[in-house]
Amino acid sequence: MQRDIFASEHNDFRDMVRAFIAKEVTPYHEKWEADKMVSRDAWLAAGRAGLLGIEIDEKYGGGGAKDYRHRHDRAGGRQRLAGHAHHRGARRR
Repeated sequence: MQRDIFASEHNDFRDMVRAFIAKEVTPYHEKWEADKMVSRDAWLAAGRAGLLGIEIDEKYGGGGAKDYRHRHDRAGGRQRLAGHAHHRGARRR
C-alpha cells in the first residue's frame, strides 16, 4: 500500500533509523540481552544521530519537530526495533 501522508524527508528518516539499527543495535543486541540493559554508548549514539528528543524544543537541545507525522515515524522506529528483537530472539532458539 502506497502511503501519501509522508514526505520524502520522512522516508529519509526511516532509512536513517534502519541504518542506525543495523550499525548500532544489531551487533550488540545479544550482549544487551545478557546484560539486561542497553549500553550507554548506544543511547549516546542515538542522541548524536538525532533519534532522541525529536519533538523537544530546540532551545532545550531537541529536534524541534512540530510535524505530527514524526509521531508515526517514532512508532515505526519502535516497530522496527521490536521486530528486530523478535527476529533475533527467534533465531537464538
